[in-house]
Amino acid sequence: MVKEAKSETMEANSEETTPREKENPDAYWVHLSEAAITYAHLDLGCPKNQRIPASTFVDQSADDICNHFHQIISNWSTLEISELHRIANFVYNQREKIKEKEQERKEMEKERERDRKRRPERREELQVFAAIHHNNGQTPTSLSSLDKDAGSERGKINPQQMPTLPQMRGGRA
Repeated sequence: MVKEAKSETMEANSEETTPREKENPDAYWVHLSEAAITYAHLDLGCPKNQRIPASTFVDQSADDICNHFHQIISNWSTLEISELHRIANFVYNQREKIKEKEQERKEMEKERERDRKRRPERREELQVFAAIHHNNGQTPTSLSSLDKDAGSERGKINPQQMPTLPQMRGGRA
């Protein structure tokens, strides 16, 4: 009966002992231990009494830490407190790496979008380049003359009139 009362008291007051934003798991454990001693009068020197605050530590940790324990480490309730701390700190320290990877992914996505938008410009630049080489170094005066010279519609080049790579380098085809 006394044990149940301690457990209920601990649970009732554990809501007051939630982790602060960006709080290190070790600092959270200190607050939680103080609450266990103050409200439940637990002797945390006894390993048997550490199960209640350990369970609260896992269940009320930040979402990423709590999810890691519940989804990846199914036997977390059998682990020692030191092992729980080690795992919680590992997850806590991985947050920055995850944020950096997400930032890199977003930057790569933006770069791909920029490249996709520039494709029509590049295509036009390549057409001008090909026309210059096709006209023996004479720069066309307009894109319409480029179209006439290339013998195609705007945006398309007749492959038969395109110089080959050896021709562009000065050799024969």
